Amino acid sequence: METKLKLRAKHFLKSNYFELFTILYIVFIVCWVYFDFEDKLGILVTGIYLSILYFFQKQNLEELKTFKELFVEFNSRYDNLNNKLNKISKKDEGIDDLYKIFPKNKDRDTLDDYFNLCAEEYLFYKKGLIVKEVWTSWCKGMIYHLKNHIIWEYWEEVQKEESYYGLTTEIIINGAKS
Repeated sequence: METKLKLRAKHFLKSNYFELFTILYIVFIVCWVYFDFEDKLGILVTGIYLSILYFFQKQNLEELKTFKELFVEFNSRYDNLNNKLNKISKKDEGIDDLYKIFPKNKDRDTLDDYFNLCAEEYLFYKKGLIVKEVWTSWCKGMIYHLKNHIIWEYWEEVQKEESYYGLTTEIIINGAKS
């Protein structure tokens, strides 16, 4: 819950930093005029205000650049896995024994690569570097693949290892609802 609150606060601040600091600056100006502060204080606060705005703008641009790089990389990796995932989805879903479904390691490797990709997406989303709309879309894509019996069974098996940065089925479902 604490992480979710931090994430919401970070997204709120990133989206509204200009308005928030402008309101604070206006409040200062009103207090400055009302209480008749010295001119030097006004210049100092104006400099601080402009510095803070510059810092947040630069930070925002850096995070957008990082987001774009991550977005391109993740989508490229997914594109490389997509045909393999579709082939796995087309296999006979009537087989009960998971290892009969995956006679070769290449299918397991493909799914491991896909689950690792999803986990990395989640990790960067938690860090605030993936925007909510993109995370929601990716979660819907994960659900699409998890609807397949073969992929679902393997996900349930490997998820027990808890090696996906905390990514769970519940998180994916909640992410898709956002």
